Amino acid sequence: AKHTNESILKCLSHLGDAKKNGGINKIIALVSQKTINEKDARFDNLTAFEYFKSVASTVFDTMPQIVEVKIETEEKKDRELYLVINEICSKISDDDIVYIDAAGGKRTTTNVIQLVTNILEYKGIENPLTLYSDIQNNPKFITDTKAFEQLTDLADAFNEFMTSGKSNLLEKCICLANSSRQYESLVTTMRQFSDKIKLGKVDDLETTLIKLSEGIEQCEKNKGDNIESVIVNQFLPIIKQRFLGDSEADNVDYIKLVQWCLNNDLLQQALTIFTEKIPISIFEKKIVCYNGDVEKEKKRHAENRSNPLVPHDWETAIFYSEIMTTKVLDGNKA
Repeated sequence: AKHTNESILKCLSHLGDAKKNGGINKIIALVSQKTINEKDARFDNLTAFEYFKSVASTVFDTMPQIVEVKIETEEKKDRELYLVINEICSKISDDDIVYIDAAGGKRTTTNVIQLVTNILEYKGIENPLTLYSDIQNNPKFITDTKAFEQLTDLADAFNEFMTSGKSNLLEKCICLANSSRQYESLVTTMRQFSDKIKLGKVDDLETTLIKLSEGIEQCEKNKGDNIESVIVNQFLPIIKQRFLGDSEADNVDYIKLVQWCLNNDLLQQALTIFTEKIPISIFEKKIVCYNGDVEKEKKRHAENRSNPLVPHDWETAIFYSEIMTTKVLDGNKA
């Protein structure tokens, strides 16, 4: 092969999956001024782009349409990134399947390709394969670079979970990275937390959060044997701190959780947790003390739990019925 791109072009022309999907009909080539203007005696006195097109004409049964997208101005300065991305995306239809050659070219061009890949994924355009080729070293090889995109997805998934509580994308990424029982259990707990946050169902939220804490601790013990596992484990302490704060294993820092909701504009969820769960923190932190018989109140509360109007937690029941009442607040104990 005379060019790195040539080896991938030949690979794609023989790829069974590509043929089943209708073959390669269009090639979008990102070209610099050098590749379209400078002829080279080593390449039959053709420019690199002309040589590339001649290879395409010989390796494909039907010559694909070749569209050039310039990555430089005529003065050999980089074109604005948004112009390049917009031009590439304008040449791709919603029902296309896109195979990506990530070989050769400038680092900035590679960055453009990575950004476009993410954009296509959000638009629902399939990208089954991204190839890279190294023909300078021995052994020469062509390899799939999908792993990089998976890591990008993983970072996006953690960001989504930590800012919205949504776990769908994170579940998918973790399951792809690991199949161990600890990670499967963690994913299940994340889904339960996500469902409760979305629905504002906080009655038994502490059970799920404690399970989340325990699940994170179990996964942290797994050092992992692939890069995805290592990255997942880097994010786990961040999740624990974000949702659980510095609380002990069997307690939940609801103030921290309300703060997280507010920071991420989950106002309804913040109000629900504040109303139903903050009394627990108020008692734990001894901001307010109850002078009555706590054990008696706990027992009475347990007996009344079948009543849907009775709060889930005895602290909440006492706080609103015994403390936050007009009689108490207007009286000498205010």
